[in-house]
Amino acid sequence: MIEICSISASYGKNRVLSDISLTVPDGKITVVAGLNGCGKTTLLRSVAGLMPYSGTVKVDGTDVKTLGRRETAKKVAYLAQMKSPSDLTVFRTVLCGRYPHLPFPHIFTQSDRDISEEAVNTMNLSDLADRKTSQLSGGLLQKTSIAMVIAQQAGNILLDEPTTFLDASSKLQLMNRARLMAEEGKAVFAVLHDLPMALRYADKVAVIKDGSIFAEGSPEEIYSSGIAEKVFGVKLYRTEVDDGIRYFY
Repeated sequence: MIEICSISASYGKNRVLSDISLTVPDGKITVVAGLNGCGKTTLLRSVAGLMPYSGTVKVDGTDVKTLGRRETAKKVAYLAQMKSPSDLTVFRTVLCGRYPHLPFPHIFTQSDRDISEEAVNTMNLSDLADRKTSQLSGGLLQKTSIAMVIAQQAGNILLDEPTTFLDASSKLQLMNRARLMAEEGKAVFAVLHDLPMALRYADKVAVIKDGSIFAEGSPEEIYSSGIAEKVFGVKLYRTEVDDGIRYFY
């Protein structure tokens, strides 16, 4: 579980977040939505312990500021918005997700390799396991990064625009995977620009405007409130299908 209490954050003199409080429970998908520049990524980076902030962020009851980088990474897996390719292979990149769990002298075990192989297979990347990530398309690089998050086996998952570069089928595969991680008991905290997809998969949605939480609630509450039109300037519709409700512009 992630508990965010009255955090504020700035880049120099530019305040990006102002007095944000939010709980991200285990076993649920919590989505942050908002216009570009509203502070969504800054919020995730603060939770991951990657930038300074005032206030308190607790992960599984422990203040993130008291944890070192390795201990934080055991508890929190963070998929950043921008990934850089390298000369590492797909498998070796995914294996890096096991690094926080390695005791000195930091040698990967067969168990680490088995966990990483399973993550590669989960994202349907087994045929590309030996290919360098510098040779991948943006979509395949994204799927490799997601496999690394899976291999990390943290109890709290931060996903910053995880569906970027993915085709329609892969987007659904990724969000279904996020749902499975939540069902396994993990706290999934995601930033999504795709509002219909956010409402489809989220258990709770927090809408940020000008660095503060403008609204928070279930997908039904967010839809019924007309917030999409107030904040995003778009009209949302919905329809019922056999397996639930679908939202669309």
